[in-house]
Amino acid sequence: MNIRKYRKIVDAIMADNDFYIHDESKHLKYKHRKLGIIQTCSKTPSDNYAIAQIKRQVRRSLAAVN
Repeated sequence: MNIRKYRKIVDAIMADNDFYIHDESKHLKYKHRKLGIIQTCSKTPSDNYAIAQIKRQVRRSLAAVN
C-alpha cells in the first residue's frame, strides 16, 4: 500500500471518530477531542491488515471508556 494512501485512510478513520493529530515524530499520535484518549499508529503500514487493526483498536479504546 502506498504510504500517502495509508496516511489519508488513517486520517479519515481518526477524523470520523473525533480524533485529531497530536504528534507525528516516530509514530502518528492522535488525541480524542472530548475524552483525551491518545491513539498511536505506525507511520507506515506493516501489512495489508494494518487498516483493519487500526479500526479495531479505535473501536475498542472508545468502547472501554464508555
